[in-house]
Amino acid sequence: MNRLLQTFREGLREMLLDLVWRQWCQMGVSGVVNRRDNWVIDPEALLAFTTQAGRHDARLFDATLDWLVRNGQWINVQRLGSLIEKDKTGCGPVAGAIAAWMMRHDKSAKWHGLAARMLPAMPVTPVALFHSQSVESFRSGAEIDPDFSRYGLLRAPVVCRGASQDVDMVQGVNVLFRFRALFGIGIRADVIASILISPGGHARGIAEALAYNPLRVQRVLAGLAEAGFATVHRKGRTKKYEMETERWWKVLMGNEHTPASWIDWRALTRALTRIWRTASAMDAERADDDIVQSELRAALREAHDDLHRTGLQFHLQEAPDQGAQEFVLSLLSMLSMPLKGLP
Repeated sequence: MNRLLQTFREGLREMLLDLVWRQWCQMGVSGVVNRRDNWVIDPEALLAFTTQAGRHDARLFDATLDWLVRNGQWINVQRLGSLIEKDKTGCGPVAGAIAAWMMRHDKSAKWHGLAARMLPAMPVTPVALFHSQSVESFRSGAEIDPDFSRYGLLRAPVVCRGASQDVDMVQGVNVLFRFRALFGIGIRADVIASILISPGGHARGIAEALAYNPLRVQRVLAGLAEAGFATVHRKGRTKKYEMETERWWKVLMGNEHTPASWIDWRALTRALTRIWRTASAMDAERADDDIVQSELRAALREAHDDLHRTGLQFHLQEAPDQGAQEFVLSLLSMLSMPLKGLP
């Protein structure tokens, strides 16, 4: 077993699980938060990423399901499916199984489309949902959850504890939920949050960050400008839209607290997924330190642009003369500092 690769995998897994747990707890999952973040949480990007990360932590996974039973009404399921399919973040079959399971707890039809799209077209060889378990553990007559088994995933039946709380929409991290309560679950709420909290932007850039159609984003922005809620700055054929943060934050949030920071969760989860999957795919029995370094350098180059788009301060400096151990440990450190949260 390559110890350097093992160290990186364990460090990255611990870092990412801590990040995901912290976000869910700030959204209402039962748990202790060591520190609160000063950024806006994107629930669909987080949920998509959790369909992968949660397979490493059964307690996190089931706490997420518990939260969805109480707060799933605020999830934009269509956008969730788009993020998983377009960005290849998360795990499609797991998302489908969650959607099928939610159909038992949500009387609306919002989860039906995702459940149908992610259902395997052909029979698949079953695998254990959680990486800490094996298929063999389910061959002795153990009870299996029927919704997950339809997607080739073996796990015990889900038992919800009902421990999650309603989303605290006064907290800055939960701005998107408050805006969805005000403007509806869809493009309008998300676009308003984006230009209110960020320094503003162009229709195409906002559409890319939020995974919406650029023309639909343009129509929302134009409507906001026409109504006097947004200001348009023209430079040639380009239009940049902004909102007066201090003024509208007080009106929409009902407090004078400093607005949370806007980060691009879509780019963040895409970049982290690329690095995590690269580390997971390597054969720890055969890979030497040089191979580990080479593969991780390639993954970092592929993730480079997305990491820059996040709005977090990732110091992406590759020294070509670094040894394998120095590079791998510095990569862990480089990823960990921004993910601990904005001050």
